[in-house]
Amino acid sequence: MVLIMCVSLYSVRIVLSALGEEDYGINNVVGGVVAMFTFLTNTLSSASQRFFAFELGRNNLTRLNQYFNATLVCYIVLSVLILGISETLGLWFVKEKLTIPDCRKSAALFIFQFAVFTFIVKLYVVSYLSVIMAREQMKIYAIVSVLEATMQLVSAFVIQSVELDRLKLYSVLLFLSSLLPSICYVFYSVKKFPETKLNMNFSRKMLTELVSYCGWNLVGSLAGVFRSQGINILLNIFFTPVVNAARAVAFQINNAINQLSTCFFNAVKPQITKKYAVGDSQNMMLLVYKSSCLSFFLLWFFSLPLLLEIPFVLSVWLVDVPEYTILFVRLVIINAIVDGLAHPLMSAIQATGNIKKYQMITGGLLLLNLPVSYFFLKLGFAPQVTMIVSIIVSIIAQYVRIVFMNKQLNMNVIDYIRNVLAKILIMSILTSTMSSVLHSIIVDEKFRFWVILLFSSVLNILVFCSFVIEKEDRIVIIKYLKKTKNENL
Repeated sequence: MVLIMCVSLYSVRIVLSALGEEDYGINNVVGGVVAMFTFLTNTLSSASQRFFAFELGRNNLTRLNQYFNATLVCYIVLSVLILGISETLGLWFVKEKLTIPDCRKSAALFIFQFAVFTFIVKLYVVSYLSVIMAREQMKIYAIVSVLEATMQLVSAFVIQSVELDRLKLYSVLLFLSSLLPSICYVFYSVKKFPETKLNMNFSRKMLTELVSYCGWNLVGSLAGVFRSQGINILLNIFFTPVVNAARAVAFQINNAINQLSTCFFNAVKPQITKKYAVGDSQNMMLLVYKSSCLSFFLLWFFSLPLLLEIPFVLSVWLVDVPEYTILFVRLVIINAIVDGLAHPLMSAIQATGNIKKYQMITGGLLLLNLPVSYFFLKLGFAPQVTMIVSIIVSIIAQYVRIVFMNKQLNMNVIDYIRNVLAKILIMSILTSTMSSVLHSIIVDEKFRFWVILLFSSVLNILVFCSFVIEKEDRIVIIKYLKKTKNENL
């Protein structure tokens, strides 16, 4: 994941330089129209992982195979539905509503088609990827992810060296970069896991369970997509593609950092569901606490030096830095840190299957991002107001999740504050204060960057080991490091 982060960030530099700010913004906003449909895939993906992990926890491979085939049927139906909507309403929206220069509208329609193809490919593979996640086969996930990131980097170099319409060519190459990894996931799953055997041996009751779970999960997924792609389209309507380019750069950095936390949590999520399936609530809650702290650490470890040194990083990383990029990056990183604490609580609540009220309230809150942002933009506020609104709504939603954890899983709120919030607050205050003082002392930008990077990294590790993790965890880590050292010798 560290390798993928570096490759992804370097790819952005090349693509932005090759396409230019305007075409880069067009690519981002047009792709965002198709990405609006991810609320459907996110919903089914969450349902797939929950039911797969639950049956694995009970060691019932027969029911797991039935659920797998039921979800696969749902994805095939969805792909047909999405294709029909994209080729009608989607095309109309791109032609009539997006702010795109006339000379680039044909290119926008071309990349829209390949964005649809890419989306359908990724949609089909979700069932197979959910099995890999439920089986906790993180090695193959990491290998294929590196392959995909490498193909995207090669695509960036290719468009830099040709004289064709680079925007069109880039959309084709991105499609191919998604197709090959998807094929790898399917072949690996079919070869390794018997539950991926295709048949129609599932009951109507299973489909009803999936649809019922997805129905309430749909609200939360829809809210997440509206907050990301909906706001992106909103900014395009009120401003120019250059603002979309700035936001796209900010979210590329955010996504690269988030990949580390997401990869870690993908390994934890099935364990939370499995522990709930066998009734081990004590260890499930312990895993929620520890994974919350570790998710924060992974995010904060990379975020702190970026928050302090982002002007220098952008000046070195990009040839031309779009306006608003520095502020956008800082705001999306803060938002990502808040959201990072939400994943363990969300997984625990979703493991229960009782998500109706939870999704109605948290999903309803997150849906407010779009109308509230529209209200402020209509009043003439600057584009960064959309991210400030998102941060505030995320904090309120996190409070609601804590309340639901208390009611549905009997989580002691005081324990959560003591074991999670207090620890990460101490860590963030200590490390940010000391790093900021050092940042204010050193004048030379290049020298300061490397000093801050080294200092904050060491400081984060020391504070994390001293104040965040428990004594028994430190002992386990030390034993593991010693074992690894002896094996290497």
